[in-house]
Amino acid sequence: MMLKGKKGLLEVLTDSEVKTDLLSLFHKKPEIRDVSLGELAEKIGKKPEEIEADLREFVEVGLIEERRLYSFNALRDKEIQETVAQELRKRLEVYRAVKRLRTGVKIIDDSCPGGLPLSATVLVMGEGGTGKTLLLHQILAEALKAGRVGVYVCVDDFPESVRRSASLMGVDAKSLEERGRLVLVDCYSGQAKLKSREKHAVEEFNLQNLSITLSGLLSKDCHVVVLDSITTLLRVFGVQATTEFLGTFAVRVKAQGASNAFLKLNKEAFHPTVVASLQSIVDGVIETRRMETEKTPQYHLRILAMRGAEYSPAWKPYQLSLEKGLTEAA
Repeated sequence: MMLKGKKGLLEVLTDSEVKTDLLSLFHKKPEIRDVSLGELAEKIGKKPEEIEADLREFVEVGLIEERRLYSFNALRDKEIQETVAQELRKRLEVYRAVKRLRTGVKIIDDSCPGGLPLSATVLVMGEGGTGKTLLLHQILAEALKAGRVGVYVCVDDFPESVRRSASLMGVDAKSLEERGRLVLVDCYSGQAKLKSREKHAVEEFNLQNLSITLSGLLSKDCHVVVLDSITTLLRVFGVQATTEFLGTFAVRVKAQGASNAFLKLNKEAFHPTVVASLQSIVDGVIETRRMETEKTPQYHLRILAMRGAEYSPAWKPYQLSLEKGLTEAA
């Protein structure tokens, strides 16, 4: 199969907003069969002529079957996901890193004993309800306890939730804010059309204003930056615009040289190919999952990828505690 230009399959599948909209549709409704061009366009709020060219490329790679009508090819979708995964593994090959950093979160540090590469951007992804936010609060709290400087960008909730969580974990957030060691950025009020009471806020919530705010904070002596979450960015601003924003953000983190950035994603909300395109931007991926049992849910975490470090990809069980965060389960 010939791919256009020198692009990999991952780029071919995600190089337009129409394609990512179609992938999201197929992710939610894989049973789609025998629909017309007009019906398919209507399902994603487009006109037929706006999707025809992109749909043709999906036909060329075998993701869509075309007769007189269109049908989603679930078997080919699995083959494509494996091809994308192979491309991704090549991009995330280990290289030698000069400086490393331990997070203070035992379950992560045990899986990556040499520490995370300094200036790495790490995606924390998993299903809803697996403690991803709690883990980010824990990473921040451990960094602050170690004397580091933290920036937490609140997209999905008010900053006060971070302060409460930090307090339960033994950190006086307000005192650290007064001393300049903790910066909380309020993006949530702007989305709700409320006037923020915070010192740092993105009043008019858009990617440009968020980028400007982060650029100013990264120029200072910060060590841990948390963006919670990119799920909202993807839903509000679309996959293409958000991917470009995150790519620029990751470059800035690396150029700053002293920060580690952590991004949260609900992977259930998007097609695996969209998730893979996000993974291709970052340096590492930490994944969480929940398994239902007859008694209680079981939670597991693994380091799926970490460029520049030796790590174990094995799933490790954990428990959730508001005071301790994620702790290893017996």
